[in-house]
Amino acid sequence: MLEETQPKSREFGREADVERITGRKRRTLQKDRCIGRGFPFYRVGRSILYDLDEVRALVRAGRVEGVSANIDFGTSGATPAEPPPGEDR
Repeated sequence: MLEETQPKSREFGREADVERITGRKRRTLQKDRCIGRGFPFYRVGRSILYDLDEVRALVRAGRVEGVSANIDFGTSGATPAEPPPGEDR
């Protein structure tokens, strides 16, 4: 006789939970959503929810959809601006 297996229950969290797991600020998560990159999320009414197991897996793998695979969650990733022509650094 075959045993029925229950699907694994998923753990969902809000921005504060993802901020705690990844170190990315809430405002960065919001901006990433607006421009179509960052962690996958679900909109339930006015609430934004993240599958925390999926977030953890992406952090372990070092990648987020729509973003370079070389993500450093501890920095902004910004590069210094080039000086105007004729000026030295």
